[in-house]
Amino acid sequence: MDLMQLGLILVIVGVAIIVLGTLATAFRAGKGEVKSGGVILIGPFPIIWGSDSKLALAATIIAVIILISIAVLLMMRW
Repeated sequence: MDLMQLGLILVIVGVAIIVLGTLATAFRAGKGEVKSGGVILIGPFPIIWGSDSKLALAATIIAVIILISIAVLLMMRW
């Protein structure tokens, strides 16, 4: 199995998990509070948002981890 096949399998599994999670949420009884948060990386600059302070903090931590990982991987190439 080469990396191309592994990548394709990971994408398919990821899409399946998203679909199953969406279906499970749709059929769950009761109404819940909707919260959102996320990170968009444009080059080295993160755009972080969250509907409450806990989600914004979690998104910030994720952005820092991603940026450090990218920096380490780029340094390993040299």
